[in-house]
Amino acid sequence: MINNARTFLKKIQQWAKKEGLPIKTEIIYPQIKDRFFVLMLGKGYLPPTRYFRWCTDRLKVRPIKNYIKKLIKVHDRCIVLLGMRSKESATRDRGLKKRGYSKWMPFEGLKGAIIYTPILELSIEDVWNYLLENEPPWGTDNTFLRTLYSGGDSNCSLSCGGIRFGCWVCTVVKKDRCTERLSKIPGWEWLEDLVKYRDLMLQIRNKPENRIWKQNNGNSYLGPLNLKARKYLYYRLKILENKINQKILSQEEDRMIHELWKLEKE
Repeated sequence: MINNARTFLKKIQQWAKKEGLPIKTEIIYPQIKDRFFVLMLGKGYLPPTRYFRWCTDRLKVRPIKNYIKKLIKVHDRCIVLLGMRSKESATRDRGLKKRGYSKWMPFEGLKGAIIYTPILELSIEDVWNYLLENEPPWGTDNTFLRTLYSGGDSNCSLSCGGIRFGCWVCTVVKKDRCTERLSKIPGWEWLEDLVKYRDLMLQIRNKPENRIWKQNNGNSYLGPLNLKARKYLYYRLKILENKINQKILSQEEDRMIHELWKLEKE
């Protein structure tokens, strides 16, 4: 999915240059101190739960808001296009209606930014029919995108919706059905190793002996992961990198994790 997104952006940039259009693509990253493994392995943040979902704000919301602020500072205003749909699920639909979502609305907390949701009222069939019947001018392969979203299941119709993508390390959901289904595609079996590491994170999180006891107003409670548990997860992550022959931690992240460890005592 990441490779597909990078190829998509690269082709848009090349097409824009060829056509003389003032379009620039850019990938936004969280600050090093806010990266997932830096916070979990370096500081002991628990793998996210429904009640402690710290990842969305650190990895997604903050970087986007910071980038939009820069655009507003230069251009005074900004329109943010979101591929959000009200018909993704009954729960999502109720939530959007309750919050008063429409195709045009102000970006919460950012003066000068406006959100535009062009496909808000489209069904899943509308979206896939358009993508598969209309080839974009920059030449991306939407058929391959459909393969990704169906998890390689040729029996999955347009209306079934297929799988939904999230972070492979997500421990908010009980099971990572997305990666599990993709790992069944010939050549992608290595994704099973990601599922195993994600499950290991859950096991470590759920054992009290891997947590630090904290005190608050005379009450004891289980806090973050202790240093021993974090070092073990780091060790297993390095094994995973070698096994799948892919870097998961950047050099900067690796360095910051070790710097944070030095600030603690065993």
